Amino acid sequence: MALTEPDFIERDADKITAEMIAKYEADTGKTLYPAQAERLLIDLWAYREMLVRVAVQEAAKQNLVAFAREPMIDYLGELVGVYRLAAQPATTTLQFSVDEALAIDVLIPAGTRVSASDSVIFATDTDVVLKAGLLLVNVTATCTEPGTAGNGWQPAQVSQLLDEIDNVNLLVSNLMASSGGSEQEDDDRLRERIRLAPESFTNAGSRGAYRFHAMQAHPNIVDVAVLSPVPGTVDLYPLLSTGLPDGGVLTLVESFCSDEKVRPLTDTVRAKTPVKVDYT
Repeated sequence: MALTEPDFIERDADKITAEMIAKYEADTGKTLYPAQAERLLIDLWAYREMLVRVAVQEAAKQNLVAFAREPMIDYLGELVGVYRLAAQPATTTLQFSVDEALAIDVLIPAGTRVSASDSVIFATDTDVVLKAGLLLVNVTATCTEPGTAGNGWQPAQVSQLLDEIDNVNLLVSNLMASSGGSEQEDDDRLRERIRLAPESFTNAGSRGAYRFHAMQAHPNIVDVAVLSPVPGTVDLYPLLSTGLPDGGVLTLVESFCSDEKVRPLTDTVRAKTPVKVDYT
């Protein structure tokens, strides 16, 4: 059950004003009336006092996980070994091709840039060779800037080669829609992982521990269902903010949760795609 916001200090403007008037009248022996200069000054001081108390309240709330915001929530996360996940770049698969087979091998080096627009550029992840006699070769590529801007570029939209390759007229295009890019983890998601952190202090294989570790795999994961269809087998079903996960996210989840410091020795971890259910 969610707790209500605690009151660390009185912030009611009328009460603050009344206290200041009572103090003035007690110290001076005079009765204040609304139009008096002293009363107007007290109203001003009371307003300023109220602003200070609001600031005190907000500062105190930053010590509580439920109400803290960036950057203070990051410091609270550090206490339990939880850190904000950085933005991640989108990825895709590029196909380099020629109209006619060449007599020589052509090296396409890692970092070769291909653009989808003036601001979205993908770079190849590894060296790849277009062999003599072949017309095409595929290679994975990653957006040069992290974030969601690299997502959703449909096949053939990433097609402008920015780097010259051995004076060869290469054609290039992406084979699949780019995906996997995410912005920096927001406060609410970080807050949820901080709350789950105590579950991670053991590798006894609790449901909460698997959920905690799976959510660390990628910032786009908003929830994870943890099931055990048979003893010794754990099925993880991650759900993304953008919908169902692709193979890359499933691989990440399975890798994170298969580490020997995470799972019991006897557990076999499998990451699976959730089943979409339509409802009205």
